[in-house]
Amino acid sequence: MIVALDDRFVVAIPTTMKVTGFFQANTNALILPELRSDVARRLGNVTAGWSAVAVGTGGAPGLALGALSEQAAVDGALGDCGTRDRNCRVIAIGPFLVEPTLASTSPTTGNAPQVPSPVSNAASTPATK
Repeated sequence: MIVALDDRFVVAIPTTMKVTGFFQANTNALILPELRSDVARRLGNVTAGWSAVAVGTGGAPGLALGALSEQAAVDGALGDCGTRDRNCRVIAIGPFLVEPTLASTSPTTGNAPQVPSPVSNAASTPATK
């Protein structure tokens, strides 16, 4: 696969999630084995636009093909996956395997975000002579 030519990307690189490698539907263990070849075939037929693959806890995939934007592809794949599985998450955008970026992950502890304590007035007021 050609991703760059003459120091320029010729494939759109996802920005909403972190790229971790190249996506291969035929061998992806998160997708039910009996559905992998269909996912690969459908992705292989895309000639324009953004594509995304989401998968749920049961291994059922959801696809968005030929979307006008990366976000539309992500939303479409999640929506499609949600019609046949639960707890869906995006695993591929375009030809790339992806995972959430640190900024887009939510804490799993359930604790409120830590906020620095305010600076006391004594430290911020100028000293008098």
